[in-house]
Amino acid sequence: KFPMGAYLLYMERTEGTPGAWGGATANGMICWVNGSETSGVQGHENSVQYTAPGDVGYSSQIRYYSAPTASINAVWSEDEVIAVAPTKDKADKYYAKDPSVVKVGNYYYMAYTGSTTLDEGLDNNVFVARSATINGKNWEKWNGTGWGGDPAAIVSANLTAEETFFGVGEASLIVKDGQIYLYYTYNDQAIDVYDIHLATASASDPNWPAALSDKGKVIDRNKFAANSVSGCDVKYVDELNCFQAIHGVNVNEVNTYLTIW
Repeated sequence: KFPMGAYLLYMERTEGTPGAWGGATANGMICWVNGSETSGVQGHENSVQYTAPGDVGYSSQIRYYSAPTASINAVWSEDEVIAVAPTKDKADKYYAKDPSVVKVGNYYYMAYTGSTTLDEGLDNNVFVARSATINGKNWEKWNGTGWGGDPAAIVSANLTAEETFFGVGEASLIVKDGQIYLYYTYNDQAIDVYDIHLATASASDPNWPAALSDKGKVIDRNKFAANSVSGCDVKYVDELNCFQAIHGVNVNEVNTYLTIW
């Protein structure tokens, strides 16, 4: 909610010993805790929040911008619209990220990654929201039986150990021949193998999240077990009459490259 830049957070002692709330570490960030300087991976990634528009207590939110042309030289709108944000103290309370949007009938549907765990690499689930307009703030979240109210995951990780594995997330939605295809990352392993799973539902069902059919693993990425890989972005290519998935390998490391399936 703040523009990029350098900020100094100063906390006055009100009672007891002051400290800093932190959920992760950040290189390049310097903190002073009780008079001692910490930096690099020992530092804190602090969250500064205020009470407008009132839905606070989260770290990530999905914003909407527009441009008149689909060009590398496009000029994007200056006014940001917060389309989907986490719901305070609910099932997606810390994150709303990795959006994938399709239109079915009169609604746009947005699948996104959310979590109740502060570390964004752990305990993720897939959520979905819908809106009659793509550029508005009035997205209704799936609540488990219908639209609106407290969010409920449409794909849950059912992890064997909490705060240990990534879970599910990084969804890609596709609509083809009356079917909704939901591709997503799944990881419940001690090593960073991000397999891709698929669930489908009829696009004619307005409550399709309740009718998702699990198709299991569709892309096995065990060959990348020793690498850092990103989630797959999946699309259907009409000219080639096939589905294609693309993801990064060695992400944020040397020799980064893309793999297409």
